[in-house]
Amino acid sequence: MRRRPGIVVAFLVAFLAEPFPGYLAGFALDAVTVVATVYFAVAARHALPAPS
Repeated sequence: MRRRPGIVVAFLVAFLAEPFPGYLAGFALDAVTVVATVYFAVAARHALPAPS
């Protein structure tokens, strides 16, 4: 399995944003949610066999 630096960076940003109040942490968590959703959607699509 190839490493996906994007998901790691997104989680790192969310972790580092935790001490900051309000919108920054919320934005970081939203970004993680979006990145994770896209990541799993792409991973699921690539896991399917190619349409014939």
